Amino acid sequence: MEHYKDKIIVLIYHDISPDPFIKPHYTVSPEQFKSHLEALEKYGYNIISTEDLLKFSLYDHKVPFNSVVITFDDGNESFYTYAYPLLKQYGFPATNFIKVGFVGRRNKLTWNQMREMKTYGMSFFSHTYDQHRLNEDGIPILKCPLFMEEQNRFETQSEYQNRIKADLQLAEKRIHEELGEQPKLLAFPFNGYNDTVLEIGEEIGIELFFTSKKGTNKRKQTIINRLIVGSATHSAEKLMEQLKQYHTK
Repeated sequence: MEHYKDKIIVLIYHDISPDPFIKPHYTVSPEQFKSHLEALEKYGYNIISTEDLLKFSLYDHKVPFNSVVITFDDGNESFYTYAYPLLKQYGFPATNFIKVGFVGRRNKLTWNQMREMKTYGMSFFSHTYDQHRLNEDGIPILKCPLFMEEQNRFETQSEYQNRIKADLQLAEKRIHEELGEQPKLLAFPFNGYNDTVLEIGEEIGIELFFTSKKGTNKRKQTIINRLIVGSATHSAEKLMEQLKQYHTK
């Protein structure tokens, strides 16, 4: 059954837990995630990789009708524990955008786990090295100068740009050291970005930028829209209704 063609819908999850209501806005249960995968398969959605999305967006490659990409943010270990076995069972690829500076910490993925999962179609890209924070005013620090308490002033524009460039470069360096040669992709923490971040990203070779802005994705598009679907109350039925809204958009 063809719902749409020549465009791609990208989904975002964050965490999976047997008790998803601990952080209900960002967590699904394993059973819930499995029901999502079952529904995607049952209703004719074709799960493709982020690399397929890259080729479609930048190099005009064809993709199947009803194409969907599954992404996770934050690099939580639950991706290995709960998502990975289910994704393997269904033969679906998925991507996790990792907080690179947090790899190997408590409840976070390790490089060895990522290397294992890569052999089964999972992929891992940057969610910055260490910019996954908000400032005192609740603004993502990726998109604004920081206040430096010791000097009692904000970063200059040059200092701000240097911080962002150094962080993004370090994230890419560590990913390539551990996982080998692969595309450079970036998901913005808290959807925080601006023209400066985009310019720096392009300068260091980042090919696609992933937001949490709602919408579908078409050819020649480098800023990728994604639908948030990973909350504790997001049933498979709700997911299917959500996707239907984008069949004709």
